[in-house]
Formats: sequence, C-alpha cells, structure tokens
Amino acid sequence: MDINQNFPWHSIEADDAINRLKSDKNGLDHDERQKRLQEFGENKLEEKGKTSILSLIIKQFKDFLVYVLLAAALISYFAGHSIDFWVIIGVILVNATIGFFKNKWLILAFFVSIVLQLAAIKLPFMQEIFKFRDLPWTDVLVITLLSSLVFVFGELYKFIRSRVVKD
Repeated sequence: MDINQNFPWHSIEADDAINRLKSDKNGLDHDERQKRLQEFGENKLEEKGKTSILSLIIKQFKDFLVYVLLAAALISYFAGHSIDFWVIIGVILVNATIGFFKNKWLILAFFVSIVLQLAAIKLPFMQEIFKFRDLPWTDVLVITLLSSLVFVFGELYKFIRSRVVKD
C-alpha cells in the first residue's frame, strides 16, 4: 500500500480518508494492523536533540538588527552619550529575554509593569499623584534590575525544571 505523506489529509472528509487508507470506521483488524506496522513502522515523531540553555541564550543575539543595535550602542558610548548606550543595551536585553522565555504574555505584563513604575517615578504629574520625588537614573536602573531578579530567577527555575523532568 502506497500512502502519500505529502497529501493534505486534513482537508478531506473523514469518509474519503478512510477509503483512501483502505480502512473502516472501526479501525483495522489485527492482521492488517500488524502488516502495516511492519511496512510503515510505529506512528511516532522523531525526537529532536535537546538544546542547551547556553545555545538558547546565544541564539537570542544572532540577528542582524541586534548587531545594528550593538553598533549603535558602541557609537553612543564612545560619543559620550551614556544614557543612550544604556537604553540601547536595555532594548537588546529585553529582546533577548522575550526570545528566551516562552510565556510571551507574562513577559509583556512584566515589562508593562516596569514602564508604569518608571512613569510613576519620572513623570511630574505622576510624582504629584503618588507623592514621589524624582530619582536619578542610576537609582532607577538598580531598582528595576533588583525587582527583575524575582521574575528572571522564577522563569529560569521553571525552564530548568521542565528540562530535568523531560530527561
């Protein structure tokens, strides 16, 4: 029996698929099942090799636009624009974080919360509402990095745990 693996089986009616596969609604009898098992093998997907954490991290930086941003960051740094340098580096790290972790909505919520915190700290009308005073950017960066550690370590723990359980 010749089965076309490239045929769009998902696009035909069930009865048509049953007829093309020379089966019936009750399935195959034992002899036919054994014959097809010998001919086609087990119905299993090939497992791909595991990807290491280091290769996943490196993969996040293998992109032309990341190289352009790194070049822009270096130009900013050597031109004396340290804030621009750190903002560009932050964008690169945010991009890498989003690419590394799987839960995109959680990451989006995390970054939205950071932006809202920054707005409360830096925008004058928000400072008035929440009775904050403006903080230097270095303090804001330290606070943001420290508050991010819980998220990063939590996601890293889940990622490592999922890899250990599967092995």
